[in-house]
Amino acid sequence: MSHPWFAVLVIAALALWSSDLAAAASPLDGKTFAVQMMDGDKKMDADSIVFANGFGESPGIAKRYKFQKGKCTTASAAAGVTFTFAVVSPENGNVEFTGTVAKDGSITGKRTWSKPDKPPIVHTFTGMVK
Repeated sequence: MSHPWFAVLVIAALALWSSDLAAAASPLDGKTFAVQMMDGDKKMDADSIVFANGFGESPGIAKRYKFQKGKCTTASAAAGVTFTFAVVSPENGNVEFTGTVAKDGSITGKRTWSKPDKPPIVHTFTGMVK
């Protein structure tokens, strides 16, 4: 037989858990952006950036180089929403994405690919929401 305080404790825990989930929602969740990576003026790979459930990913490099999704942090800014997330691959190092999503749906930023014992590879990107 359970005690009445146990039910109150369970309800309180569920309320805290659901409020934590609501607070973790990102303003970018559910959005996908088509992006063009650039090395200075030279076009590199085209890819997309996907935001879902508080994570960010770049499906093109995820598939090709086995990068996992990365926890995304966002902040409101005068220009829109800034974001940062890092994806990791056991074989291929890590890639950090930083950027801004403007109110018009455009995205700009930087992709920095780091591997042990090698200098980082930095590309910029621009794109639009799909």
